[in-house]
This record gives sequence, C-alpha cells and structure tokens, in this order.
Amino acid sequence: MEDFPCTQCGECCRRIGNAVSVCLSADSLVFKLIGQSFPYSVLDDGSCEKFIDGKCSVYDERPLLCRIKEVGEILGIDQQSWFALNASTCNAMIREAGLDSSFLIPTFKT
Repeated sequence: MEDFPCTQCGECCRRIGNAVSVCLSADSLVFKLIGQSFPYSVLDDGSCEKFIDGKCSVYDERPLLCRIKEVGEILGIDQQSWFALNASTCNAMIREAGLDSSFLIPTFKT
C-alpha cells in the first residue's frame, strides 16, 4: 500500500483543532477515540503545538489523527476512496488558504 501523497502544505496542522472537534463530536466511537487520543495541545489559533516553523516537529511519531493511511485502514475504507476524500479536503483547505497550486494533491486534483 502506498502512502497518501501529502505535499506538506501544513494546512492540516494549522487547523488541527477543527479535526479534533469533528472527531470528538462524531457519532462513531472510532472517531471519538481517535480525537481523544490526540496527545498535543491545540493553540488558540487552532494549530497544533508541534507545528513549528511550518513543519511538524514530531512527524515520524505523529498521532493517529495525523496518519491518513492508518485511519482509513482502521475504518475499513478502500485506500483509493479514502485518499480521494482526504485529497479533496486537503485541496479545499489549500485553495481557501490561498496557497500556491503546487501544494494541491497531484494524484487527486479535485
């Protein structure tokens, strides 16, 4: 299985507070547990405390919420569909933030 084609724009790290909130308010026990297991503080601006100088400072040991591939496997969603859904969300955040189009997920330009 391949990894999600992340372009390291950082938008998910800047908005991790939204992801945690969505997980905690979900009807799914799995999503609630993923949200509850997020080990870091969310700053007042909604970003992760480990997002430093435009990069994840704990990338190799990042929590489950930040591991797209693994979450899809846990949910039992086929990888192509899960990656496409996440790419669509990523690309929407990239566009909303006004980032350069080079950050768009190339495999799934939605």
